[in-house]
Amino acid sequence: MRELQIDRATVAALHRSVDARAMVESAVQAAKELGLSVVAEGVETEAQRDAAVRLGCHQLQGYTVARPMSARAVVLWAADAPSTLAQTLQPNGFKDTLPMAAPAAPTGFAATRISLQR
Repeated sequence: MRELQIDRATVAALHRSVDARAMVESAVQAAKELGLSVVAEGVETEAQRDAAVRLGCHQLQGYTVARPMSARAVVLWAADAPSTLAQTLQPNGFKDTLPMAAPAAPTGFAATRISLQR
């Protein structure tokens, strides 16, 4: 999957900085034209989550979605994720919460991302 990642510092400034919002808006538009998915990294508050979704980010990473956890904990969390995340993200219009498939090669579990599909 080809993606453009919005870094944690920019995400942290989204709810308080016109410049950060303008940068993300421009990045999302450029990504759209290039057929890229946009990932907001370091989403730690509801305000950051709401701003990232409103600006068109396709995926979110950060403590608002889930804390770092072991591979075993991810399996248990993912089994419960649809109901838990649907409650958490309901105001933002997310229809489905689907975990992405784990990588086929043993590249390490850290390479797996939980994806929120709009």
